[in-house]
Amino acid sequence: MPPIRKYSIADGIRSCEDGDCIEKLVMKFLEDLRRGNLEYTSLPNGDDEVSEKEIFNSLLFYSKLIEKLEYMDLDLVQIAKVLEELLGPNHPVVLLLKREETE
Repeated sequence: MPPIRKYSIADGIRSCEDGDCIEKLVMKFLEDLRRGNLEYTSLPNGDDEVSEKEIFNSLLFYSKLIEKLEYMDLDLVQIAKVLEELLGPNHPVVLLLKREETE
């Protein structure tokens, strides 16, 4: 059996070209989170450069995530912590989720 390849959410956000791709990324993340199967890699330290495309995709990821969470029994605070570990504390998705927590 081939080794399991760890997936990077950051790479997914960077590489997606449309909303369908982002939605699939969100659904995969949420399903893996529910199953406790988080085989993801995190960003290397110091990888704070964010392109315009990544900002747009991050906003889309955030909106799709919030939309899906309305129908799921998952804790927003826990999701924010997991994504902070994977994306870093200054990633746009993490910053939006932290803002959401305080509202």
